[in-house]
Amino acid sequence: MAAGLASLHSHLECSLPAEDRNVYGYRMSLWAEHFGLVENTFMEPQIMECVRHVNEMARYNWNAFAGDEYKKIKGHLMQYPVQISKNGDVTNLPGFECFLDVGGKILGEPTTLPNALTT
Repeated sequence: MAAGLASLHSHLECSLPAEDRNVYGYRMSLWAEHFGLVENTFMEPQIMECVRHVNEMARYNWNAFAGDEYKKIKGHLMQYPVQISKNGDVTNLPGFECFLDVGGKILGEPTTLPNALTT
C-alpha cells in the first residue's frame, strides 16, 4: 500500500517548518521507493501534472507486467487492474478477470457476509 501525502505549503523544502519537511521527506522517499527515481513533479503531488504522471508510470508498469513480451518495470508500483467509469462503476480491465500471478478474481465474488466482516 502507498499513501498520498501533501504538506500544507507548496514552497521548497528549505522554506518549510520542520514538521512539513518531515512529510516532504517521507513523501519523496515513497516516490523513490515505488518508482526507483525522484522527479520534480513529485514535489507537488496535489497538481494534476503529478497525478497524471504517476498514473502514466503505474499504467506503463501494469502493461509491462501483463504483456506478452519482457519489458523492464520502472520501480514496483503499478495500476490496479480495474477501470472506473465516470458514474463510478468499477469493472475489470478488458481481458483481465483474475490476477496474473496468484489467480483469484480481481473484483471478487458477491457474498452474503456482512460488510463489517469483510472490510
